[in-house]
Amino acid sequence: MKPYCGWMSSASTSMYLELANGVKKISRKSAQKKIPTDLPVYIMTGSEDPSNDRGKGARVLSEQYRKLNIKDVKIKSYQGARHEILNETNREEVYQDMLDWMEAHV
Repeated sequence: MKPYCGWMSSASTSMYLELANGVKKISRKSAQKKIPTDLPVYIMTGSEDPSNDRGKGARVLSEQYRKLNIKDVKIKSYQGARHEILNETNREEVYQDMLDWMEAHV
């Protein structure tokens, strides 16, 4: 068991293969063109998230969605936060921002 984590890291090779295949599939232009342009999108990331190059991946994704003419794309980066922004010390702020965004889009 990893300290402070709460779970045992035992991801299999097949799990990583499926993850890579899924990312490849959703990255295809044909799949991206199916995203409704009136679908509101809220991208949230931590400024120190190593899984998307410290937020760079989230910024690239938001620009990609804008190029697809998705009309309502919002991105927010939480300073000092890493990957699990819903479990960070400022999680109340994250939850409130998410709730405010959802209420604005009802």
